[in-house]
Amino acid sequence: MDIKYFCHATCHASRITSFLMKKLIIAIDGPSGVGKSTLSKVLSHELGYLNLDTGAMYRCVALAASRQGIDAGDYDALRQLCDEIVECPDLTDTGGL
Repeated sequence: MDIKYFCHATCHASRITSFLMKKLIIAIDGPSGVGKSTLSKVLSHELGYLNLDTGAMYRCVALAASRQGIDAGDYDALRQLCDEIVECPDLTDTGGL
């Protein structure tokens, strides 16, 4: 699993916010295993939107923190970890992350 791939959109929040402000934001909620990710990928493709899978991002950061022995309450260490594993996406590519 490529942690950097799923954590792309956490960097340069102002660029992401600016991009998202130009379009409607669609949030999909529901229990696990019902197809939220599949639906979001199809919708983002059809509508030309950025697909931001925050669940996958969270799981990747949690996995990296666990592997490095970082406590879930150590916010400074978690922030530093995110800074280390993040790459910026090209927000002009609306194919999703």
